[in-house]
Order: sequence, then structure tokens, then C-alpha cells
Amino acid sequence: MDQAIYDHRYFKKMRAGENLSKADNDRFFEGFVKLAAIQTPDTSILDVGCGRGDLLAYFAKSGANNVFGCDFSPAAVELTRERLAPFLGESTAQKNILLGSATDRNLFAGGTFDRIFLTDVVEHLPQRDLELALANIRHWLKPDGTAIIHTFPTAGIHQLFRRYLKLRGDHSALGKLDAIHCNVQTVRHFKENIENAELTSTKLWLQNDFVLSSSVFQGMHAGIRKRVLAFFFERILSQPLIRSLVRICGMSESVYPSIYCICTRNSLTLGGGVKNA
Repeated sequence: MDQAIYDHRYFKKMRAGENLSKADNDRFFEGFVKLAAIQTPDTSILDVGCGRGDLLAYFAKSGANNVFGCDFSPAAVELTRERLAPFLGESTAQKNILLGSATDRNLFAGGTFDRIFLTDVVEHLPQRDLELALANIRHWLKPDGTAIIHTFPTAGIHQLFRRYLKLRGDHSALGKLDAIHCNVQTVRHFKENIENAELTSTKLWLQNDFVLSSSVFQGMHAGIRKRVLAFFFERILSQPLIRSLVRICGMSESVYPSIYCICTRNSLTLGGGVKNA
């Protein structure tokens, strides 16, 4: 990974930055809070690849007081510490948010965390780095802990977007896309990565959250085109008949562009099939 790409400008523009709709932002992170199913404020939470700190800040605003993060980008660590300081205090934010790679097992002690998040990171990691990161997540989890992993986009929609950039002749954007999204996943490849890390998938599913996840969509100017796209992705594609047709046609990974997975470090629960949410 090229650290120079992930500077202040990158993180401030990610998912439209300050222009991101608060309602969309809240919907996106509220989903992760629900998946975490946290019972007490002192539940230990780690966000691996914490970016600008959006997820940890949302947890802190929701009452969590035992939150940690790490990122290999100095810009990300600085932004996250700034986001969390009002909730945790400046000294705790400095201590809890570490500069370091997910490939470094020594960042945290083994068996430390109740919940570990890896959101919108998988697609950025070269394969060997991803393997190390997943193995470390297993190591850092408590025996009864849970990892929540999200990757966007799936390989299907990623390839469609690459073709669009090629047709436009936008080689600069194409080169940047390939540098940033260097390890986009199919469901099959994703499941193999989870299993190879000796994590157990208790639930794995495809979800249509293009409107909430896509920096391209969030960066569009407000107007009729954006409203029509939002209606199509959130209303039309969510209809049961459409979902069934998409599945029958084998197009799920192109139409539902996010993969979600809930994992444990034990083998008490066997993972089922992939579902469309």
C-alpha cells in the first residue's frame, strides 16, 4: 500500500467528506452499531483501519467508552484522535488510537477485544497483508468475541466501473482506482480468506448499500439524477421479486455491492449460505 495516497485530502474527501448527508451517515453507522449488539458501555471495541474515525465517533456518541483504533496512515490517526477527543479526552484518544499496520501483531495483546471491526479495508489491502490482518484480528479477539467485516465494492460492480472509466478514456482515474482498490472480493474469495484465517463465519451476506457506501454517489451534486439513482438502488432493487430475479440470473454480486460478515474465533457455530439483504 502506498501511504502517500492516504493523506488528509483522501480522508476528508472519502464518502463526500463534509458534504456527506448526516442522515445517510447515521444510517450507515447505525447498522454497524446494531450488528455489534453491545450490552454495556465498557465493551472493548477495536476498529482496524479506522480512517478518519467515523465509526468510533459514532460508537462514542452512542455511549461506548472503551474504543480503540489503528491505522497505518498518520493522517487517519490524527483525524481519528481529533474526532474522539471530545468524547474520551485528549490523552485517552492519543493512547487508544495507534499508528500502525493491521499486519503488526504486536499492536495489541492477544485476546483483548470483545468486538473488532474491519470496514472498507479489505479491498485496500494486498493479499498477503489481508491474510496477516485477518490472522491478527483472530488473535486480538477475546475467545467469545465477534468480528464484523464489511467490504465494498464487490468484484462485479468494480469491474463495471472500471469498464466505464475505460470507455471514458479516464486513465488517471482508472490508475488511481486500481491503486486504491487492489483486492476487490468475490464472495467465494472472501469466504476463503475468512476460513484461511481460522475465523468462523456465523453470518455472511450481500447487501445493497450503494447509496451509503459509495464515494462516487455521495459526491454527486444534489438534484434529480441523484434522487433517481437513490430511488432505483434503495427502492426498486429492494423489492422481493427483483431480488429473486437477480439471484436466479446469477447477478447478485453485481447488484448488491457490499459483503458483510460476522465472525468468531471458534468453531461453535457453522456459517450458512450467502444471503441477499
